[in-house]
Formats: sequence, C-alpha cells, structure tokens
Amino acid sequence: MTDEQLRSLVAQAPFGRELTGDEIHALVAFAEVQEAGKGDLILSEGTPAPGLLVLADGEVEVVKRGDDGQMHQLAVLEAGATLGESGITGIHGASATVRVTKPARYLLIRGEAFTRLIDEHPKVAAKIALAIARVENHRLHRMNVKVLDLLSQTSDGRKLEELASFREQLFANWDF
Repeated sequence: MTDEQLRSLVAQAPFGRELTGDEIHALVAFAEVQEAGKGDLILSEGTPAPGLLVLADGEVEVVKRGDDGQMHQLAVLEAGATLGESGITGIHGASATVRVTKPARYLLIRGEAFTRLIDEHPKVAAKIALAIARVENHRLHRMNVKVLDLLSQTSDGRKLEELASFREQLFANWDF
C-alpha cells in the first residue's frame, strides 16, 4: 500500500475527516499495514486490542458470545470501518471478536504508537480522541434507545428489573 493510499484511507475514516492533510501525513508515520486471511481473528473478545484499526479492504464480521455460549453476529464491516478503539486506551479488552470473512488489509495504530503521537503531535492525537468520543457517544445513544425500547416491550418482571438495574449501573459507575 502506497503512502498516498494510506493517506486516502485515513482521510475516509471517521477520525480522519477531522484532520488536515499535514496531520494525516504525520499520523501515517505512526501506523502500519497488516494483512489477514479469511477466518483470521483480528480482535478477540476480552483480550487486549492491539490498537486502533481502519479496514482498508476486505470484509470482517463482529461477533460476540452470548449467554447461551453461541457466537452471535453483531455487524459486518467493510473498507473504511474503524474498530479496536479500546486498543489505544489500554483500559479494557476487546468488547467483541472480529473475524475476517474476505481477505483484508487494515491500518493499525498500536497503543504505544498512539502514546508517541500524543507526545509528538498532541493536536492530531486530540482530534482523533475527540472523534472516537463522538463515535462512542453515538453508540451509547443508540444503546439507550434500544434499552428504552426493550423496557417498553418487556412484560417479564425479572427481565424488566434486570434491564433497569443495568441502566442504573451504566450511568452510575463512572470510575472506569
């Protein structure tokens, strides 16, 4: 993948839309290109994510193990998708497993590289962090809507209490 292709890929990513051409150029110096074949796992639920990933080409599925022990597909992602945000914070492991369904290449900004980016290009790192916060805020909003929908549909008292308890814990526990 050429530098021009890398810069174009970053520019199309949700966080890349916030960056100038010079900032994208600086960021690409902290990234590496990875390849994965069909069936490969890019992220594994519960294990530390290596960093922030931007899918260049190919296709991946996001799956999560349910209480029934089965894997459930949450999404299918294609070029331009961003995932592994937890990999730059080092706080939690991956929230789901990402499996390649069509051979893929992706840009990887490892957690250590992001830390160096903070030191060397703080404005670029801040823009990326803000863009990630916006994405996470959007995901949280969607989850709120879904929880409210489930609360209104649930007639089982135990499930209703469980959802209400989950909602309270989600908003009360800010000591991440």
